[in-house]
Parts: sequence; C-alpha cells; structure tokens
Amino acid sequence: MKTENSEEYICQLPEPSVYQKSEYVDVDTPAREIITKLEKDKSCSYRVDSYWIYEVCHGRHIKQFHEERDASNKKVLVKQAFFLGYIDETSYSSADLEPNNVQTLNHAGALRPYYSITFKGGTDCDLIPNFKRETIVYYMCMPDFQTSVVNVKETSTCKYEIIIYTSLLCKNKLYRIKEDPINHIYCLSVDGMKWKRPIGYDILAKQKEDTPFKIPPGRQPDGSPKISSSSRPHPKTESNPISQQPKKSQLTFPEKTFVKHFLSGEKCVVGGTGWWKYEFCFLKSVKQFHKEKNGKKIEILLGIWDEKAHVENYSELGKSIGNNKKVTHTDLLLLLMVIFAM
Repeated sequence: MKTENSEEYICQLPEPSVYQKSEYVDVDTPAREIITKLEKDKSCSYRVDSYWIYEVCHGRHIKQFHEERDASNKKVLVKQAFFLGYIDETSYSSADLEPNNVQTLNHAGALRPYYSITFKGGTDCDLIPNFKRETIVYYMCMPDFQTSVVNVKETSTCKYEIIIYTSLLCKNKLYRIKEDPINHIYCLSVDGMKWKRPIGYDILAKQKEDTPFKIPPGRQPDGSPKISSSSRPHPKTESNPISQQPKKSQLTFPEKTFVKHFLSGEKCVVGGTGWWKYEFCFLKSVKQFHKEKNGKKIEILLGIWDEKAHVENYSELGKSIGNNKKVTHTDLLLLLMVIFAM
C-alpha cells in the first residue's frame, strides 16, 4: 500500500480468530441440547470459598458443604451440608420455547447472554418456615474456558444465584458476547526500515499526546538506532549508596483516627456484598445481618470474642508462617479492612 506522501509499505492482513470463522457458528443446536451434554456426562463443577464448598452436579443437584480433617489429618469429615436445590420438570429455561429470544445479564462489566436452569426443593430454610432452598444457575459462553463455577451469591434468604462459564455454549452464536473483534494489521516499510513511520502519523502524533505508538527500545523517533553513553553510575557512587529512609505510614489522618476508634471498641467495621452484610467489632463479636426496606433487621451472631482461643490460633499462625516472618496486629487489621470494604 502507498500513503498520500508516496511512502510504500507491505502489510499483512490478520486471520480471523476461530470464533469469527463461519464454520464455528452453530445456530441450529439449541442451548438446551448443548447443556444436556454436561448432564449426560454426569459431571460436577465446584467452587471453593474461604469456608464453604459449592458443588453443582449438572442436571441433578446443588450442594453447599464445609469440610474439616480429623486429628490425624488423614480423614476428611463433612461438618455441615445443605442442598440448594434439585432438578425437576419445571427447572428449564423458557428459552427452550423461544430459542431466538435470548435473555442477558449484566455481569463482569458487560451484558452477557445466558441460559438458565432453576434448581428447587433443597434443604429446609431455617429462617423461612415451610420454604426449601432454591437456586438459579446461569450458564454463560466463555471461549477457551472449562466449565467452571465463577460466582455464587445469596440474593435473598435461602435463594441463590450461580454463574457458570463454559466454552460449550459458545457453539451457538446467540450466546456469545457481542464484541467488535480487534484484528491488528502489521506493516513494514518497503525500503527495509522496520520501524519507519509514515510522515502523516508523526504529524498526528504531535497533535495528540495520547498516541498509541511507542518507540521501540534502542530506536529514535525517526526509526534510526539510538546511540547513548552508558548510564552505569560511577564506582564511588556504587560503593557509597544512600541510606534508605524509613517508610512512612500510608494511612491518612481520618484512617488513623478510625483505626484508633476501632481498636478501642468505639467503632465497628461494616461491609460485604450481596444480600448479607457483616459487622466486625474488635474484641467483641462478628454478626451477619440484612435490613429490609421496611426497617426490619435479620441478624445472625457468627461469633463472640474468645481471648484464649485467639492466643492459641495466633500462635499456630506464627508457626505456619515461619520464624523469619512475624504477623503484626496491624497486618491483620488492614487485611480485615480490605475484606470488609469489598
């Protein structure tokens, strides 16, 4: 190709990715049939959180459980377990009746098409009489991704939502996220100067400070090799390095004030995402709660401060980290602040 200034370049057009090629698109295969493959394989997908493990056995059930090891650290014991729902004849999405009417969900910063299945009749709910736990599972297309549980959320009491990524659903183009593909075009100057840029581009780069072009290492703006003296410091400077100043606290004055009030027990940390919120009061308690619009508050006490148990756990934590690394109360406090701020 030739520019308006008669500069000649040889350019290579990119090959479309596998998900842009027409032979990959399979509109005729409905989503229900694609998901059936997972059910026939009797496969299960898992997600491990800090305390709970979630098991999604496709086409069968969803289970939430907690495991611990016995004193010998050999046998795994299931301490708590709840079923979040089972498959029945009403479980499958209305998309089966209207295959071209695909619904979308705002997830990970984009509207993503999904195929949903509802699991019902799980373990009895402790907080709602005569109600059994139930879950909506959203299957979403994710290229080059094994079928995996990426998100679990309790949207209201004993009602859950689970998002599963799978590359299988990408076979139906209706379930692929609508993105404009970016294909880069590579060009070389005919005269052999690999990094020579068009004159028009230099003019445009001067007009725009935010230019996407970056000068390659060892080259000047015109594409010629860069010749510079060594930047190695003088030997005397190397032998007498400047002593580093101690790092100052990165906390602002309001943050320091809050930490002071928190450690004295005057204030508590409140945070969490989704339906449940959590309140952590230093040396007092940890609570889980939800406030209804009418002002009604559902509250569950998760634990009360136990100094003896704290000392024992803190000692074990120090052993597991090692003698060279010590965990301070400030480290633990900042970690908690980050968790509850999410």
